[in-house]
Amino acid sequence: IACRRVAKEGEGKYKLKEGGVEGVEYENLSMLGSNCGIDDIFAINLMNDLCNRYGLDTISTGGVIAFAMECYERGIIDKKDTDGLELKFGNADAAIELIHKIAKREGIGNLLAEGSRRASQIIGKGSEKYAIQVKGLEMPAHDPRAFQGGGPHYACCPEGADHMEGITLSIEAFGFSFKELGIIGPYNRFDTEGKGELAKKVEDWWNFVNTMGWCLFSAYRYGDINRFVIAYNAVTGLNIDLKEALRIGERMYNLKRAFNYKHGIRKEEDTLPERLLKEPNKRAENSVVKLEITLPQYYRARGWDEKTGAPKKEKLLELGLNEIAKDIYG
Repeated sequence: IACRRVAKEGEGKYKLKEGGVEGVEYENLSMLGSNCGIDDIFAINLMNDLCNRYGLDTISTGGVIAFAMECYERGIIDKKDTDGLELKFGNADAAIELIHKIAKREGIGNLLAEGSRRASQIIGKGSEKYAIQVKGLEMPAHDPRAFQGGGPHYACCPEGADHMEGITLSIEAFGFSFKELGIIGPYNRFDTEGKGELAKKVEDWWNFVNTMGWCLFSAYRYGDINRFVIAYNAVTGLNIDLKEALRIGERMYNLKRAFNYKHGIRKEEDTLPERLLKEPNKRAENSVVKLEITLPQYYRARGWDEKTGAPKKEKLLELGLNEIAKDIYG
């Protein structure tokens, strides 16, 4: 698959003190670079290296920095709030300094270290509109306005907007098919028909793959997906088939959903940033996410209550989650 690369030290003022560091990949490049208006590859490489050394997630860090930059450019915050930093899009030096401040919780970094949702709630002044997050997690670098199956997926991910829970992008945009899962393309990525069910199918499969600790990119690369089930059986000594594998994935997803529901997550949080729902993406046929259509589809496919978002009792019992059903429904 060739995901990993090693970066050299670079050159110029962003030259690293040592070479041989982890190189940038799509998410790092997009969120720390394009999302922040930064196009200097050496600056992005340094930002990526700093995040790795500090233990910061590059997606959330890029999202938080972009949030702060937009607030600054719109006059919601100014230099008095930013410790004198000119947080304009494209200012790599300011972004690098911000990474240090976030990691050390210094000055404005102490606020931004809370994430864009909590930071926007503290800042106020309409800044919530510019926090591109779901359930407090910054969105990765895939715009669901360009593939409608991404809408219910991102809206309902148990931990917030997470592309590692079963994103439909490769199927809708790149034409991948999985006949074993009943997923046979091509799909029109801007159509809404069947996209809720599609998201559910992909999530169940990816959750099963996650049980094995395998790289999720492999889930699209090795032809007949029954090979995963064969490997699973070889390692565990079990004898499941693909149907049971998908049931395992579905059980995992519903277990996480039930946990969230028990702790107060309701349908109202199964949504996306206002921009994605109302502001058309000019590069994606002026599309918006039509969540009002795909979310009910998704709930029905999942067996969740369309009014509350709770996994229905009969669905939990069907999946063998008897104690969970008792815990929620008595």
